[in-house]
Amino acid sequence: EELGVSCKAITGDNAAAFLICVCFLPFYDALILQKRYGRWEYYLVRLARLLGKTTIIDLDDKYSSTDDPVTLSNLVRIMEATSAVTVGSKALLEFVSKYQCRPYLLPTCINLGYRRHHGAPERNDQRRSRCD
Repeated sequence: EELGVSCKAITGDNAAAFLICVCFLPFYDALILQKRYGRWEYYLVRLARLLGKTTIIDLDDKYSSTDDPVTLSNLVRIMEATSAVTVGSKALLEFVSKYQCRPYLLPTCINLGYRRHHGAPERNDQRRSRCD
């Protein structure tokens, strides 16, 4: 807990993880999902919304490396039920805009061109990428 903000990270994609989330949900103001697009997450979002919680799904990668139609179907249901969706690229913003009326672009702050221009840093190199 820092500056009056507290959070709990819960991992897993099964009924046990769902039940843990349900138990803690009343004590938090928001539910943020990342890289979880299963049926349990859909039910969790629906419950959170019924309890008046803000729900956000963060989509910073492609939803599935295999274009699984079940995963896409789950993701669409979750996006339609959440308060908002955050994405990391314009391509994802276009994709999400089809299903969610409140998508937000949060571009990456990692300088992806750094290695191209400067080469791979040495192990002991203390330079850091900067947000642009």
